[in-house]
Amino acid sequence: MRTLLVWLAALATTASVAAAQVPANTAIAVASFIPVNGIAYFDRTAGASTQIGSTPLPFVPWGGSCDSIENSPDNQSLVVTDGSGVFSVNKVTGAAVATSLQGNGNLAVWGCFGERDDFFTFHLNGQIWRHTNNFATASLFAAPGGAINAGCWDGTTGGVCALEYGTGRGLMFLDAAGNVTMTAGGGGVIPEGSGCDWNPHDGSILVSSFGQSSGNLFRVDRSGNVMTLGPVGSQMFETNNSVRVNERGPHEYLCGEFGPAPTHLTVTDPNGIVTTLNFSQLSTYGPSDAIYMHARPLWPRGLWASGQTGALHVNFPAHPNEGYALGMSFSHRGPALKGVGTLHLNVADPLFGLSQQGLGIFLNFAGTLDAAGSASGVAVRIPPGLGGLGIRVFVAGVTYVPSPFRITSVSNACGVTIL
Repeated sequence: MRTLLVWLAALATTASVAAAQVPANTAIAVASFIPVNGIAYFDRTAGASTQIGSTPLPFVPWGGSCDSIENSPDNQSLVVTDGSGVFSVNKVTGAAVATSLQGNGNLAVWGCFGERDDFFTFHLNGQIWRHTNNFATASLFAAPGGAINAGCWDGTTGGVCALEYGTGRGLMFLDAAGNVTMTAGGGGVIPEGSGCDWNPHDGSILVSSFGQSSGNLFRVDRSGNVMTLGPVGSQMFETNNSVRVNERGPHEYLCGEFGPAPTHLTVTDPNGIVTTLNFSQLSTYGPSDAIYMHARPLWPRGLWASGQTGALHVNFPAHPNEGYALGMSFSHRGPALKGVGTLHLNVADPLFGLSQQGLGIFLNFAGTLDAAGSASGVAVRIPPGLGGLGIRVFVAGVTYVPSPFRITSVSNACGVTIL
């Protein structure tokens, strides 16, 4: 195991990973709002809708207005927030199953998973709801007011961010208790906010803006400073409705715009260089959101509490029967691994070194994935006496083939606060 970490150290570089070095995330799931409501699958390489599994699935339609899309915590299904409720969509068959939130009468315009087996919905009436027990239990998380149009998990703090549409407070940062701790981009600095996502590469929040004259992409740092990315009013941004950070490949931001035609899927690098993915030929679909498929190979499973065992979902479906290695640190800022992506861990952190030794605490942090690309029994025995201290840790890892040794992929950044 320690030999593997030597390899990781040898491959690490502080240079950014160029997109050309990294295998592209070819599978993209698109939530379509106008004119077709449902899910489209897009092949980034071919520039066209693609077949998933054995059944062609150009889209999966249902009622309401398909707004946002998420990879589930186990990475095996899609969870779609729709004007008529929240749906779980099988990634292979496309079958959509309504959760208990269907028809709840409170229009949800966006949804995201938290780190405590919970799901947050963001509502135009200024409310944020937290759903637990597989969507069976709902409670009001916060009511900051305004026309909330989107939201995201904030991996830096474990809270969420809520984005207000219009000239109100802009982006609101909320802690894990639902308190607004900071606002940024208010007063029209971020006009017509439409989507947001946490960026583990630097801890910032990426924000998309909708509007034919003001559509754009912004980066908001941890001090609330707003930086403009990309050309204001570009045709590729004129109805920009979402942004997603690529955590598992090149440092880039995936955006989708839903109308009027032509609609675009684009990627923007940290320097603001925008590239279209030629999605506009699929004029049937107007992307309201777009995500990288299988972007969540690691995620907390259940609550991580002091004196208890915190479990992890582990699923790398593109890497069946390969080796995997995980680590833990107190920071998500890590090195770029040549030709693969960024390892979202601080490898100089003493906690990272401890996590490689097992010690009866870090369970199954290395091994071989099964035929589905999954690993079971991955967990951390959390020592007692740590609750209420606000200790936040991050888990990330790689897949690899042993001979000749080669790292084949990196994971997302998985953060959790010990309760």
